[in-house]
Amino acid sequence: MEPVSLALGIAQFAAPALGRWLFGEKGEETAEKIIDVGKAVVGTDKAEDILPALKANPELLIRFQQQATQIELAELEAHTRQLEAVNETARAAINSDDKFVRRWRPTWGYVTAVTWALQSMAIMFCFCAAAVATLYGKAEAVTALMNGAASLAGALTVQWGVALTVLGVNVVKRSHDKQVCAGQRPGTMAPSAVTDLVRRVTGGARG
Repeated sequence: MEPVSLALGIAQFAAPALGRWLFGEKGEETAEKIIDVGKAVVGTDKAEDILPALKANPELLIRFQQQATQIELAELEAHTRQLEAVNETARAAINSDDKFVRRWRPTWGYVTAVTWALQSMAIMFCFCAAAVATLYGKAEAVTALMNGAASLAGALTVQWGVALTVLGVNVVKRSHDKQVCAGQRPGTMAPSAVTDLVRRVTGGARG
């Protein structure tokens, strides 16, 4: 069984507060800490033996819960430091004298919107021109226009995938920055293929 699954079972029984830390980017690291503490408390080298031992021995359970509190405190301290770093980054961007640093996110949104509109107009022009060419019986022109529109849309598929991904990341991070500046804990995105893509684009960085 994977460390995270084992640690989750232990946490659900002995220290529910630790469970939330198993679903973050450092979930495996936290899982190893929980398992290491469990092994030390129970006196075993097998992670699979931890949960049965804690269920069978209340004294071991209490000892584990006491040490689990230290793990929880360490995770909270690390999370607090991370929020402080994000807060400082957000403030630095907001207070920057460089207009581009402050406005690059909305600028990207505007550029994306304008580019999308121009491409849509170009494709619509091809369709309209093809319709006119059809009325005049110019089959070759119709074929050329339709193929051109299809080629344009196909050629820009990857480009739009990257552009919209970056735009999505900007929207999410901007929302997080506002929450942090307001003293709130940023919300988390549900695990999904989109989340995985965002993490790859941002290099796994947070903040």
